[in-house]
Amino acid sequence: MANNSAIAYHFGDRDGLLRSISRWRAGPIREERARLQRLAEEQGEADCPRRIIQIITRPVLFIQNPDGSHPHAAFVIQMLRSRMGREIRKMLFDRPTGMVGDLMRRLKRHVPDLSQSLFEFRLRSGALAFYDAIVERDEMAPDDPARLDVDAEAFLAELDAMLLSIILRPPAC
Repeated sequence: MANNSAIAYHFGDRDGLLRSISRWRAGPIREERARLQRLAEEQGEADCPRRIIQIITRPVLFIQNPDGSHPHAAFVIQMLRSRMGREIRKMLFDRPTGMVGDLMRRLKRHVPDLSQSLFEFRLRSGALAFYDAIVERDEMAPDDPARLDVDAEAFLAELDAMLLSIILRPPAC
């Protein structure tokens, strides 16, 4: 993204670049999300908050570099913070359609006393924290004392619990 002229030439602007990357990644992410949804339904866990979170987040982690890092997680962070991200959130929350819209409605049912705006804020903030933790761990040196010394599955379980606690906590008075 450092060469603005190349971005402008090929994509129009930064948002055009983000849209192009989103379209490029959308198919594999949608397919993985559908696979996880079918699995959750087969196991009778389609309304389980933890499974809903996993169906939303795991397909982004499915995209990995050869070294095991998660470039699309870093991209999602940029998207969530961009003007285009605001447009996507508006579309998702104003007219929730498709699988992600359905998943968000299912998750919202677990916190009926939470206002829609606070739910949306928690979902965005929680997703940012989730993906930021993934990217931070990818970038940390193995000997960094702050690195969480657990395997990948235990790390993801910790992040699931963190995200669920952000989203599903009862509203403050």
